[in-house]
Amino acid sequence: LDLVAAYNIMLRRLQENKREIEAYQSTLEDKVETATTELMKKEKALHQSEKLATIGQLSAGVAHEINNPLQHIVLTCGLVQGDNLEPASKKRIDQILQQTKRCQRIVQGLLDYARSGSAIAHAFPIQPQIEDCLRQFSEQELFSGVEVRVEVAPDLPHTYGSGDEIRRVLDNVVLNAVQVMQGKGTLTITASALSPKEIEISI
Repeated sequence: LDLVAAYNIMLRRLQENKREIEAYQSTLEDKVETATTELMKKEKALHQSEKLATIGQLSAGVAHEINNPLQHIVLTCGLVQGDNLEPASKKRIDQILQQTKRCQRIVQGLLDYARSGSAIAHAFPIQPQIEDCLRQFSEQELFSGVEVRVEVAPDLPHTYGSGDEIRRVLDNVVLNAVQVMQGKGTLTITASALSPKEIEISI
């Protein structure tokens, strides 16, 4: 009887050990699968990051190569504008200058994109960004017939992000709006708080 009892106890222990091993094996498989999935995600993110870095480097190189002749055109137009030109010639020079500066903004966008990977997000007030944007365009002929109104709510919470990227968005939207207006009318820019952590800019 003692032998049978001992055998039964040993059998139960073996069965318990088997269940524990099976449970551990199942848990181990789940952990391996989870670790493999995370590793694949990180590898994919790394490849994407390397790809974006390469694109950024190419963009910066192309932008620098294009920017030099554009700057030469702008300087030449500035010198020519100082001469006594007929109205028709002056208009053509102004158009060349305007389109060249537009190309420069596009090139600057490429440079900003190339640097965007290393851009550091921070909190900053939006009103100076709006004012600098309008100051940049204020002397352009396209804006000469446009009345600008800026309505920024008091105690507006700071914006969190990249100031350069926000400024580029403002530049593009404002320029597109004035081009649609054909240089005439009223451009209204408002900034208001949607919540303690959100703001809305309307152009």
